[in-house]
Amino acid sequence: MKYWARTLPGILGLATLNGLMVTVSGHALNQPRVPVDRLTATLVTLGLGLSTMLARTLKSRPLTIADRIACLGILASFAIVFSPSRLQMVGLISIVVFTFLAWAVERLRVHGDLTADSPRG
Repeated sequence: MKYWARTLPGILGLATLNGLMVTVSGHALNQPRVPVDRLTATLVTLGLGLSTMLARTLKSRPLTIADRIACLGILASFAIVFSPSRLQMVGLISIVVFTFLAWAVERLRVHGDLTADSPRG
């Protein structure tokens, strides 16, 4: 799982670059006859860019069980994105949600009340 967490920002970064190219061109890559709505492409690109930034935090810390569950969810979301179904947008949204959850849980653990030795108030 730690290798997946290390490579995830690169994969998401390349997906963000792909989204930028689709947004600019207005069609699917290597398929000029398949138009893509620019607003949708822009929103997907912003979501993938956010996921790239949040996934970078996974590289610099030991993975917790919540991180491992989130990484597994991201992997499952990629499977949905690459499947020939109408749920591809759900998969993209899931990637953003899982990376955000991994970041938020770690943020709360470090700065909030999720540590075992913190006093409950």
